[in-house]
Amino acid sequence: MTIKEIAAMVAGIGLPYAYHHFDEEEQRTLKPPYIRWFFSGIDDLYADNINFQRISDLRIELYTDIKDFDREEAIESILAANGWAYDKTETYLESELLYVTAYAGDIIISKEE
Repeated sequence: MTIKEIAAMVAGIGLPYAYHHFDEEEQRTLKPPYIRWFFSGIDDLYADNINFQRISDLRIELYTDIKDFDREEAIESILAANGWAYDKTETYLESELLYVTAYAGDIIISKEE
């Protein structure tokens, strides 16, 4: 999958989104639900003393002020339709009064054509 395809997949969720973080102005007016996505690292395959295959750790986080099972199901359908295998975790940020549902998994980034 290319970076553009990943961005299109995230945009297809239909919520406000940003790569890694929203800027200061957006943060002041942003209300949940919203999405934050980023690469949290790499888990490359190595061969002959080089990174043989780049494998990025993709993380997509859904922030909501209420637990929204239907929205999560819709997001999971979009991720599945795009062929991305993921793990799912949930956290509650008491200081922000927000649920964070995180989808994380490995993805091979293809070069743009």
